[in-house]
Amino acid sequence: MIEFFSKRMFRGWKRLRLRFNLQWKILLLVAVSMSLILLSSSYLHTVRTRAVIARDHYENAISQTTVLTDRISRYDYFSSLEDLQQEMHLVAGSRPDFKQIDVYQNSPNGPQLIATTTPGAPLLSSISDGAKTAIEQSRSGASSSEITRNNSNYWLITADIKNSQHSGFIKALVLKSTHHALVDNLHREYNVVLFGAVAASVVLLYLLFSYFFRRPVKEILHAMAQTRGGVLAYRAPIRRDDELGAIARGFNELMDNIAERCLEREELMNQISELNRELLKKVETATTELRAANADPMAVVRMG
Repeated sequence: MIEFFSKRMFRGWKRLRLRFNLQWKILLLVAVSMSLILLSSSYLHTVRTRAVIARDHYENAISQTTVLTDRISRYDYFSSLEDLQQEMHLVAGSRPDFKQIDVYQNSPNGPQLIATTTPGAPLLSSISDGAKTAIEQSRSGASSSEITRNNSNYWLITADIKNSQHSGFIKALVLKSTHHALVDNLHREYNVVLFGAVAASVVLLYLLFSYFFRRPVKEILHAMAQTRGGVLAYRAPIRRDDELGAIARGFNELMDNIAERCLEREELMNQISELNRELLKKVETATTELRAANADPMAVVRMG
């Protein structure tokens, strides 16, 4: 039973394979190749886009933090906590990715928190030790590390604040995944364009294949069928000077040779027929004379 079903499946698969002509095999090969290129390109585009946008987001966050530290140092917001709070909330309000900003002032007893955008939240100085990656020092003097908090990834940016009267530092907790929606939209649009390009390429290839390959092949096959049916004068049209044109030209030359040999054979047969007719006439003449001689014995004597 298993062997029976195996044979049935093999025959079905063989019939299915025979249904794919050369045109569809080439189109299928091109479609698979372009799909692999599409997937690779889409993956690389996504990875590269995420990396570029993440780097731009990081540098922008560093720049925003250093600008805030420069303003605090220049206008000495350590002496005006109300202005400091207003400046910090202005940054936090314009940058949703800045989830928390803490400003610390150095004192004999150690750093003291003097302002924060999220009262009641854990101090950012207390979670600095939980950074997952090594601290990265930027060109502006700020440093950063990556941390995980509430199942989200953040940059913890630290920048020093110094002026002639006070010193301290600022810590900013910046969400990394703010631009994931933008990356997803770019990736989706990029894939739509690529899939459209692949579909258009396959359709164009099908049309070109039908015009430049399928039609000449059909004409050559039709010419073969006509000559097989006995119409030896039929010839395949030569439309282009390429491989298919060479095949059609070779077929026509072959049929010309066959027609020439057939003509020579017919002429030879006609000559043979003519010789046979002449021979038959001579045989008939001799036979007639022999019968006449047998019928008249005196003629035989006279002939003797």
